[in-house]
Amino acid sequence: LAEWRQRHGLEAEVADDLYRWIAAWRQTLPMPESVAVLLPGDGPLARAGEVLREGLLAGWLQMPRDRRPRLDFHYLDNEPDAAVGAWFEARERGTDFVIGPLARNQVGALLALPDLTVPTLLLNRPVEDGALPAPDRPIAMLALPPEEEAELAAVRALVNEFDRAVVVAQQSDFGRRVADHFGETFRLGGGQVIARTEYAAGEFDHTETLEALLEIDRSRERIARLEQVLGSDVA
Repeated sequence: LAEWRQRHGLEAEVADDLYRWIAAWRQTLPMPESVAVLLPGDGPLARAGEVLREGLLAGWLQMPRDRRPRLDFHYLDNEPDAAVGAWFEARERGTDFVIGPLARNQVGALLALPDLTVPTLLLNRPVEDGALPAPDRPIAMLALPPEEEAELAAVRALVNEFDRAVVVAQQSDFGRRVADHFGETFRLGGGQVIARTEYAAGEFDHTETLEALLEIDRSRERIARLEQVLGSDVA
């Protein structure tokens, strides 16, 4: 709010009043006692599910003990209707709030339910662009397609006055699509992608990939050859 006030040249009292209004509004919203979290149990999104779980638990631990809701994690398979069964199970158990699913092919089936009455935060958009939730339903979406996120990353880099970039992308159609969106946006803004490489899907240690991309491996080879010629270590 302080940054917003400074950006628009408003009086300090305006931001202070708005902050007090938001704080009072939040007090009228009761915290849920039970939250069901629908996460991918396997498949390509399993790692993303683990990260989400760790993030939720980290935030949960920072909350006062008397305000912590009960977290009930449901791990889904890859079937399109997997989230529907988990949602009904959560409702039967008396959950107050549902978070998920993450997979796009599971969002549409959940939106199609006629009695989606439990407040739900979807973590992705449906595959069908027109299948958005009606405004009178207690549903919200927190989703940023990777392609748009890549474009925003490029814009952010340009705003911060970076004019050269190295792109490391997943070795898949998805990874190449995201890298293409970043590169196109970065170049349109006057930037230059000086190198690009790919890593295998499911690979989390990119040390060797980055060493080859930055030619650190060649530098080590030159040092080794120089040490052989000199007969001593090169500091």
